[in-house]
Amino acid sequence: MTPRIEPLRPEHLEAVFSLFSAEFDKLPTGTLNRKSYDVFAELLSNPRTANHGVFPGSKLVGYGLCDIGP
Repeated sequence: MTPRIEPLRPEHLEAVFSLFSAEFDKLPTGTLNRKSYDVFAELLSNPRTANHGVFPGSKLVGYGLCDIGP
């Protein structure tokens, strides 16, 4: 199955936070900054962000979150 890259929206919050939580402690120190559930909620609801997820089926397997600034 070919993965799809789709925009992430607030309704993806649970899947994004779940994936982040599952992977955070497995990655080398310094790879990711610890983020709270509320920070992810803000990133997914802020119109000034560009967020995309990778879906090989219905399950989120990867994501990119980007805060767009001037």
